[in-house]
Amino acid sequence: MFSLSTLALMGAAQGAILIFAVLGVGHGNRRANRALAAFIAVLSLRLFVLALEYQAEGALHYRGLYLVLHFSYAIGPLLYLYVRLLVEPQWRLRWRHALHLLPVPVAALLLLPGGPLLPGDLQAYDGFGDLPQVVQRRVLVVSIPVFVSLACYSLRSLYRLRSYRRRIREQFSALESINLNWLRTLVVLCLVVAVLTVLTDLYRLYHLSMEMPRAVFSVVASVMLIYYIGLRGLRQPLIFEQDAGEAEPVQKEPVRQGNSAELSADGGEASEQSSPAPAKYQNSGLSDEQIDAIWRRLENCMAEQKPFLQAGIKLADLARLVGTRPNYLSQTINSRSQASFFDYVNNFRIEYASGLLRSCQEMSISEVAMASGFNSQNVFNSHFKKKTGSTPTQYRKKNK
Repeated sequence: MFSLSTLALMGAAQGAILIFAVLGVGHGNRRANRALAAFIAVLSLRLFVLALEYQAEGALHYRGLYLVLHFSYAIGPLLYLYVRLLVEPQWRLRWRHALHLLPVPVAALLLLPGGPLLPGDLQAYDGFGDLPQVVQRRVLVVSIPVFVSLACYSLRSLYRLRSYRRRIREQFSALESINLNWLRTLVVLCLVVAVLTVLTDLYRLYHLSMEMPRAVFSVVASVMLIYYIGLRGLRQPLIFEQDAGEAEPVQKEPVRQGNSAELSADGGEASEQSSPAPAKYQNSGLSDEQIDAIWRRLENCMAEQKPFLQAGIKLADLARLVGTRPNYLSQTINSRSQASFFDYVNNFRIEYASGLLRSCQEMSISEVAMASGFNSQNVFNSHFKKKTGSTPTQYRKKNK
């Protein structure tokens, strides 16, 4: 008969298979892959132990396995570690980061049989429900911080993903394959699971005799997370393919006192006097004259070569055409157009597509989308309506 124990075993088995699949990926961010494999391993281990707990003979006969539940304290830190490594490939781990895993050994000491929380004769009890109520309350009190930690690290992960989404808009013109929406959904699911589990465990502190097993929500949620990662996580493409240094702004050394001129981004000389740059670019070393020169070259390039028609063009690609550094070009676009690289390029695409919709009535909407540099019609429709207030079909009818 299908039971909670069977469901937990299915999730643990799927997790074990997924671990080998993640570690076997030979491309992309391998450090992030290892963090994801560790996250899945902890979830799978938790499911395996809970499966034993809800077998007929009870889990407390498997004392050695039951005690590894303290590894659950690593779920939150491992989730955050995976997100951080994925969105910041150049981020370096330090020894001090191991402090995030300090609750694991602390919980192991607290859950030691005969210690401050659990009795030494665990084998005398068939399951968690047979433990004295005072002991059950102690275990619940210790398990609540697991999910409080998961909620906190989920919020930190969402903050990192929000920063990442702003950053990729400065480097990429097409975001649909790298926006990490699947990962944001995973983190939100973890946050929801953590909050609901904390509320459920707080309720159980006062109502220990409940008909539903205490971990049913945790088991179902963990299995869902594992299957979701298997369906979506392995499809994640390589994001930052450019050379190291292009992903982050390259700062130019300030001019030493006594120098009469500095080398400009154009290869010529710029005046010693320049207007102060915005706070975001205080250390870039670009003057207003240099920004104007880059802006003129950029406008000429966009008008004559139309690089925006190249699907998936990146900031580094456009910078090579203009003849400047990616971070200089980003500063120029932000300063002169008050838009990100993503919005700047797609505005050109929408204007170009508008002309095609007016003049080439025989072209289908999908053909117009592809001819304008978009990767799909759905993305084109979304951008076009956001920019013009009408769909491409409506726009064509009005301008027929």
